[in-house]
Amino acid sequence: MLFITVLISFLFILIHLFDTPSTQLFWISIFVFIFALFALYILREKNNYQHAAYIGNIILFTAFLAITLLQQGENYTLIWTFFFAPFAIVSLGASRGLITSFTFIGIILILTYTGTGEWQNGAWDRQSYLRFSIAHMIMLYIIFTIQNSNEKANIKIEEMRRHEKQQLKLFEQLSITDPMTSLYNRRFLKEI
Repeated sequence: MLFITVLISFLFILIHLFDTPSTQLFWISIFVFIFALFALYILREKNNYQHAAYIGNIILFTAFLAITLLQQGENYTLIWTFFFAPFAIVSLGASRGLITSFTFIGIILILTYTGTGEWQNGAWDRQSYLRFSIAHMIMLYIIFTIQNSNEKANIKIEEMRRHEKQQLKLFEQLSITDPMTSLYNRRFLKEI
């Protein structure tokens, strides 16, 4: 996900450099590119997944809030806010990601509510806000449910593997000892 973030931010640097007159979006793209590259370095070279995930979330949290404030929904910039919840929940885990996503979405919903009747030359109204809010909540629910189920399934698989290893050790012990005397049997002596 960090690699994709680096690629997309680089693409937006080029777009904002040559196509759009917005210097604010250009600098936000530079910010995201540099720090996402740094997070990717921490992930690849330092093998520190947790720090890379925290940096990645801070970058996107800050950048998407800045884009929302600066662009006020112009040119479909609010669509990018939908990418934060999947990034946060997958990179931080279901529980931490849910808390981070709720915080982010809460701030975004407050910002977008204050823009009703003003943003997008007055086209951003209560109905637009309501659709936006519901879509964010549905997205959050779906991503959380999938990630939470995934994490629970992985925990169960690990438990089954541990149980399997214990059973294997027991069967190995039973195959080389006499059940009545608990002494090593002929098979064990042959192996030795």
